[in-house]
Amino acid sequence: MKGLTKKIASAFTHITGLELIPSWRLDALAFESFLRRLFEKYSIDVVVDVGANLGQYRDFIRYQVGYQGLIVSFEPDPECLKVLRERSKQDKNWLVEPYALGRQNSELELRVAADSRFNSFLGPDRAGLTTKLFKGKSETDHTEMVEVRILNDYINKFIELGVKRPYLKLDTQGFDLEVMGGADIFLENVCALQTEVSVRPIYDGMPGYREMFEFLSVIGFNLSQSFSVSHDPALRLIEFDCIAINSKFADILG
Repeated sequence: MKGLTKKIASAFTHITGLELIPSWRLDALAFESFLRRLFEKYSIDVVVDVGANLGQYRDFIRYQVGYQGLIVSFEPDPECLKVLRERSKQDKNWLVEPYALGRQNSELELRVAADSRFNSFLGPDRAGLTTKLFKGKSETDHTEMVEVRILNDYINKFIELGVKRPYLKLDTQGFDLEVMGGADIFLENVCALQTEVSVRPIYDGMPGYREMFEFLSVIGFNLSQSFSVSHDPALRLIEFDCIAINSKFADILG
């Protein structure tokens, strides 16, 4: 019976030109459609996934965006690393690097939160409303000393891997500007990047959206699209994912 239902649904969508979308995909549908177009237009051949957590972004671009090329994920949290290393055994195009990225090579204290998605080098912004919204998730459970490297040091590795058109995804809970501070040379050959931008800070001392936009402009990246990440109960924006394109590559297409 289920098989017959699927056949009828398939025939219906073919005739009407409509597409059946599972409800769980609806929230990210515009995002996945946009990335699909961007990856194709710029011939992206590696996704550099900084702040991989448990591999959620890898799953998103594999199963929803449809990208099957190389992914290099950076994640310093030891518990998350165990999960990533085990999962990456099933994907030959997925490499996992056990480091954080930053402005310089060093060791830093990582605040491991009750919910690992809130792990950060920065402390919670206790004066802000957002701390109350994420109470129980963003509170520090314990700390870990982790190794920090700079992305510039990986240029030769990417050359050895034969990739030339990177897409950089940043989700480091307030540390994205620090990562880019150690990637000035690498960024010259990044086709496009994605960074999580703050309108209302979750962490103490994290840059706001104006500072991020100014930085991207200075290094030659043009704003392309944005997708909301979270709102407060009054529907005010807290964070959004910003997509920016390297003008060097955009001018060639233009």
